[in-house]
Amino acid sequence: MNINVVMIENLDEKAPFIIQKQMIFYGRTHLIQVNNTFYLTVGMNKTEKTMEDIRFLGGETRKAIDTYDITSVSINFDRLFKHYTSYSNKDIVVSFMEGWYLAGYSFLTYQMREPEHEVSLQLGTQAYEYYAEVARVRANAVCIARDLCNEPANKLTPNTYVKKIRSIFHDSPVHVEILESEEDLLKHGLEATAIVGKGSSRSPKFAVLTLKNSNASHIGLVGKGVTFDSGGTNSKIASDIGEMKMDMGGQLLSLEQ
Repeated sequence: MNINVVMIENLDEKAPFIIQKQMIFYGRTHLIQVNNTFYLTVGMNKTEKTMEDIRFLGGETRKAIDTYDITSVSINFDRLFKHYTSYSNKDIVVSFMEGWYLAGYSFLTYQMREPEHEVSLQLGTQAYEYYAEVARVRANAVCIARDLCNEPANKLTPNTYVKKIRSIFHDSPVHVEILESEEDLLKHGLEATAIVGKGSSRSPKFAVLTLKNSNASHIGLVGKGVTFDSGGTNSKIASDIGEMKMDMGGQLLSLEQ
């Protein structure tokens, strides 16, 4: 089934169907059939107009699409361009498609189920398709970080994390250096990392990623990458245990940049 995505801001807009009040509500979606054509309306009526609003609309559109057996989606961005005049067409399409791809994320590593079919996207022009590819690459970096955060702590240890980092940047211009021994850590002044790591049966690692793509001033990003942080000898309360594996989120933010 093919579906046409139509953005709706006002009741007086032209459309091949009757526009009802609930259709213009920000982020609200409705599936409509007119003869043999299907339309998904997406409400845009909102006073505040930010890039995050556009990203949200892309996400809500994707969520609605995923509830139906749809093989092809046509998205017309013209009304988005008209509504969000403070931004370039490129920024609007990239933000919308970032929301689209991020909303389609699922952590399926340990689930036994059939892979979902790919939806064919019709975006109107080659330029928009290029912008969508930019969004897909950005969203993919975020999804890699989400996958690593969602990995069980007994699966993502410092050793396996290092392997994943090397795999991610294999055949890329990013140079990966791993400080693995206590001697290396202390040599580089990383006393805290070495001392905290002594509390675990898994020795700590320190990843240094270098991308030499410019002669401009160096920019350094530092992120905490503790794969399982119990706050000492499990000093956290039981309700926090499920989030201990996510204490590496800071490093993942640095990683995806």
